[in-house]
Formats: sequence, C-alpha cells, structure tokens
Amino acid sequence: MNVYKIYLGSPHEGTKACEIVQAYFDGFTVYRAKGYWQGKSEETTVFEIVTDSEMDIRSMAERLRYGFNQHCVMVVKQNVDVSFVEG
Repeated sequence: MNVYKIYLGSPHEGTKACEIVQAYFDGFTVYRAKGYWQGKSEETTVFEIVTDSEMDIRSMAERLRYGFNQHCVMVVKQNVDVSFVEG
C-alpha cells in the first residue's frame, strides 16, 4: 500500500479541488499549507490518499493540474503499512 501526497498550489478553490479528488477516491485527508515555488510563497492544498492505484493518482493529478491551470502538481509516493483499529 502507498500513501500519496498531492500538492496543489494557488490560485484555486478548495471546494472544487475536493470534488475532483472525490470523483476518484472515497476517503482522503486534505489540509492547507504555505509552500514556496520559484522563490515566492503561495497557499497550497495538500491531499493525502492511501491507495495502490497509481493510475488513478496520476489521472486525478493531471485533472487538477489542467482544471486549475497549474504548471505542475507535485505527487509524492511513500510505501506504508496500513491497518485499521475497529471496535
């Protein structure tokens, strides 16, 4: 299993970005951060998604890039062990 972090820089509307991600994944974590690109600070939205579907991640990242007219969207992939604690 892998966790992917997708970094989407400004300008964009968070609600629309979440709708795009929800079209691909039922569950994810999203948070705001301050990033730097080419020496300038910008508001950034980070999506964390645990999945084995790299093809869906790439497709979603391309849709975010195109939909928000971004030069690029950064995708970080990390192998993780995942378990759920249920009651």
